[in-house]
Amino acid sequence: MIYEADSSVRKKLLPMFEKIDSTILLSYL
Repeated sequence: MIYEADSSVRKKLLPMFEKIDSTILLSYL
């Protein structure tokens, strides 16, 4: 569920989430 919502937010705040997403992905991995 969180990942789905993150995808939507990523499209709007891609610049800001770009760095955060990398960290989150690494954490989930």
